[in-house]
Amino acid sequence: MNELPHAMLAAVYRGKDEIRLERLPLPPISPKEVLIRVEACGICGTDLKKIHLGLVEPPRIFGHEIAGRIARIGEDVEGWEVGERVAVVHHVPCLRSDCPYCRRSAFAQCPVYKQTGTTAGYEPAGGGFAEFVRVMERCVKHGMIRLPPNVTSEEASFIEPLNTCLKGVRQANIQPDDVVLILGQGPIGLLYTQLCRRVGAQVFVVDPLASRRALALQLGAEVAFATAIEAKSYLTENLSTGGADVAILAVANSHLVQTTLDLVRPAGKVLLFAQTYLQDFTQIDAGVIGMLEKQLLGSYSGDVTLLQEAADLIFRHDIEVQRLISHRLPLSSMQEAIALASQPKENTLKVIVQP
Repeated sequence: MNELPHAMLAAVYRGKDEIRLERLPLPPISPKEVLIRVEACGICGTDLKKIHLGLVEPPRIFGHEIAGRIARIGEDVEGWEVGERVAVVHHVPCLRSDCPYCRRSAFAQCPVYKQTGTTAGYEPAGGGFAEFVRVMERCVKHGMIRLPPNVTSEEASFIEPLNTCLKGVRQANIQPDDVVLILGQGPIGLLYTQLCRRVGAQVFVVDPLASRRALALQLGAEVAFATAIEAKSYLTENLSTGGADVAILAVANSHLVQTTLDLVRPAGKVLLFAQTYLQDFTQIDAGVIGMLEKQLLGSYSGDVTLLQEAADLIFRHDIEVQRLISHRLPLSSMQEAIALASQPKENTLKVIVQP
């Protein structure tokens, strides 16, 4: 392997709506850690919320949908070699039997899970929007996935988001022949569409962008609507129950929670996926939960026990991810990448940063 540089380029969050390209020293690693040269990192909606809403204190380096190549290994790391291609997740729980969350498989609520395990510098925040990222011990042990030759780094960067969607499907306990309505057909919504079809569910989708509706139909959706009003009319006219068995809200607009509840049948389920920060208030009719027995569920982040399953779905190309990538940009074009991901238009889907 070539000698590593002493400095690297990184996109540093310096405050609300402020990302600066800066040169920083490579992150040092401990004997049980690994340094990865980032080859692809997807922009996630949670990154955008933190940037545009100023949800965390600066400085930080975001980016957690990471794939790349091992550049340096701590002396006590076993089972890995410099040069191997890997994907890595940034959150890993303690997995202790005495953890009240881990023993209930509520891994995202584990205090250790909440401590980000990858960083390119400053307060750990993912670090994928940099040329190199440090992987801490717990993520080396339980959060790194070795990549086969037939899978590109940009495809592998979908392992983390697919893992979160696979968790959501299990959380909602989606069954064969369920009617599932998915609001939003961005990259996450399209992953959900494919996963639900694999279960055997009938999938209906809602998205205002025609290009996304068209792709959803190609990936297995039966009907695609431009608006929730259209979906409601169709479900009322064509289903004896008047609504879907399950609805997944895959967009961050929390004012749509009541709308989504109205789209499921009595005793149906609504899964909130994109509601990822606190103090995100909305109004709902409590009667539809108490009297009509509709269930309001949440699913946040990933599940380490499903990580290999998510990876295998991508490795076998059972889930289409290549068609979900609309833009590939270098780290030097980070501002453009953020703008594209923040204000999607026709034919805009996943934006991949390639440091």
